[in-house]
Amino acid sequence: MTETSEDAERAHHTAIFEVSDRYIEDCAALDPMLASFWGISGYDHEITDYSPDGWAARLDLQRATLRRLDDVVPTAPGDRIAIDVMRERVQSECDLIESGEYHRWLTVMNSHHEYIREVFDFMPLPPQLVATDCTVSTPGSEIEYV
Repeated sequence: MTETSEDAERAHHTAIFEVSDRYIEDCAALDPMLASFWGISGYDHEITDYSPDGWAARLDLQRATLRRLDDVVPTAPGDRIAIDVMRERVQSECDLIESGEYHRWLTVMNSHHEYIREVFDFMPLPPQLVATDCTVSTPGSEIEYV
């Protein structure tokens, strides 16, 4: 039996891969809009819970992930760097949530209110709404889909 490249890649996965994969899966479940931004399918019909309970759940995830990172033992050359980078990013997210800073963001370009509108740009369109060729014959005229 020959080893596929996927099998070889999986054989080199260390504990940090498991922690990071679980983190991404848990983030997607708690923040479906972020999942859509990241291109993770299966969450397009859901919206992120921005209530205090939703923020508490995301904070719990950050804290649980930091605890999991404390238990990871580096076994491959890049593991230590991966652990440190992930710890810094997760800790930063934890700090932002704890500070309440997310609740103060109310801008047109970067706020959770804007994300609710923007997420629709990342969702797949039904085939009948996808234009393969679009031409405009004169300025101000209607767009013709071919």
